[in-house]
Amino acid sequence: MSVGSPSNQDEVEKYVSELRMEHKVTKQLVIGLLKDWRNAATVARAMRKPTKKQMDALRSKYASIGFSPLLEITNRQAIALQSKLSEKGVNAGVYPAMKRLHPSIREVVAKIKEAGCAEVIGIVMFPSYSKVFNDKYEKILLSEMKAQRMDCSATVIKSWDDNVQFLDTWKESILKAYAPIRGERTMVIFTTHSMPKVFIDGGDEYIKNFERTARRLATELMLQDWTCGYYTGGHPAPVKDIKICISESKSKGFERVLLVPLGYVAENMETLYGLGAECDETAKKIDIGITRMHPPNDSEKLINAMAELIVRNL
Repeated sequence: MSVGSPSNQDEVEKYVSELRMEHKVTKQLVIGLLKDWRNAATVARAMRKPTKKQMDALRSKYASIGFSPLLEITNRQAIALQSKLSEKGVNAGVYPAMKRLHPSIREVVAKIKEAGCAEVIGIVMFPSYSKVFNDKYEKILLSEMKAQRMDCSATVIKSWDDNVQFLDTWKESILKAYAPIRGERTMVIFTTHSMPKVFIDGGDEYIKNFERTARRLATELMLQDWTCGYYTGGHPAPVKDIKICISESKSKGFERVLLVPLGYVAENMETLYGLGAECDETAKKIDIGITRMHPPNDSEKLINAMAELIVRNL
């Protein structure tokens, strides 16, 4: 289960509409967590209908990267995972399901009901656990199963950033990316999406969990120069924006930054535009080298990690 992302121009407005609806549904949760007027203003902005100028700018961003490949990659991951499970003697159908756009979790529940599945295992494609974000997928899945009267057991894997094969995927990729730039003084920046202050103040430990995983990788790889930076999309956040990390690396005398998108398992708008075009522009302005790693996508080690998780939960 992943978040979903527009694959063409026609889906951009529908995506924004579903996003606004999602904000409205969670309004009461947010209001319960609000501490001050600044957070209230952030919530109000999120629910406000975007202007034509804002929509045109968003469409332009998606067009500049050829639109998001998230669904295509998730489909490849599903095919590879089903094949790997078959090799392990597990007869299972694997279905990509999106929180927004298609195929929706509702649509996929209908498919698995029709297929006569006796057991459902969901895996949230954000390995570091967030109570606000990851629990939402479980809630939607269980709600849809109940609504469609699916009488079978369901397990949702919501945290898997400590899986050894998942960590090995990143260690191997980091070493490979680091090899050609070893002669340069490089700052390694582990990165993921940001989280609103209201949720952190409310006790969500996503940032803490992500930084724990980054620290473990840095320790096992014996990295001396590393930090964590976050894609905030220009919104106020209680964490350090990735572009600030790049600028600080330059001021500290580093010649290059290596961006490790540890919070993502597939390319999407944030990795291609936020960590791609926007960070490239920042690096160019201050004259620092930049190397952006790709998420694992449908790499063999990632598929092995997911297959192991599924088998363990059967």
